[in-house]
Amino acid sequence: MRPGRAHAEPMTWQRRLWLVFRAIMIVVFGIVLALLPRISFFLFLAAFATLGIIDGIAALAIGFSKRRQNPRWWLIALSGVAGLVIAGLIIFAPGLTKITLIYAFAIWAIIVGVTQMLAFFRTRSLRTDWLSLLPAVFSLIIGGYLLLKSSPNVVTDVRFIGLYAIVYGILTFFQALQPARTRVAMPQEAPPRHGYD
Repeated sequence: MRPGRAHAEPMTWQRRLWLVFRAIMIVVFGIVLALLPRISFFLFLAAFATLGIIDGIAALAIGFSKRRQNPRWWLIALSGVAGLVIAGLIIFAPGLTKITLIYAFAIWAIIVGVTQMLAFFRTRSLRTDWLSLLPAVFSLIIGGYLLLKSSPNVVTDVRFIGLYAIVYGILTFFQALQPARTRVAMPQEAPPRHGYD
């Protein structure tokens, strides 16, 4: 008997609501940064910390709510922890610079991308649910770019983060609109062997 590949459980309305709310918050954050790259340092800190807290709490809540159904629930929770750590760093370390925050954002984006990709390949099918993978891939690419680029430029990088957040939020919003899939892969038994096989 060969075990079948597990498929994602049907998306609940709570998860859809969380994804929509998360998408809206990220898009608003992105619009502020894209249109006002020279935003005051205090407002930049406040916007970044607010995003990290809201996204982190939501990810933790979703992760722990799925700990019985999804063996990879801790991956979702881990991305939430990363968001809260970034927010805590901003709040309790007032001596940070914008360049430091850009690198922190890059690390957060990479963590989110990696954890979402691992969770995706554990529970979903690339053939039917590829749209759910796009935010993770996009986040991983942009985070790697910001972290590895040779010459940081605060204004350019802030605007770039804003554009990233807008695109990421839109991708997350379309992910929330995906139709529910209820099919679950069942274990497959080998066909009976006959004497003439």
